[in-house]
Amino acid sequence: MARWPTAVREFEGAVPGRRYRLDVALPEARIALEVDGFRHHGKHLEDFKRDRVRQNLQVISGWRVLRFAAGDIRKDLDACLDTIQALLETIRHEQDRN
Repeated sequence: MARWPTAVREFEGAVPGRRYRLDVALPEARIALEVDGFRHHGKHLEDFKRDRVRQNLQVISGWRVLRFAAGDIRKDLDACLDTIQALLETIRHEQDRN
């Protein structure tokens, strides 16, 4: 989070009326970063379905969601950080065009 000092862990309030927490948020850019571990997110079908609904509500509320597997973060953190940076640059280019 040193690269993005405004990043917030366990961010609340992304979806009005819901008690969802984003794993990490870059609120000024409305980017949600979700870390998925198979043990928690892939073990039960109902949890899997609930995550899809949750993400759709985040998008409807104006958030861009990036999901990373916990193992991918451990194996290649730089690639994950590069993905986040690429999205930030895309958002800046969109804002420049407007």
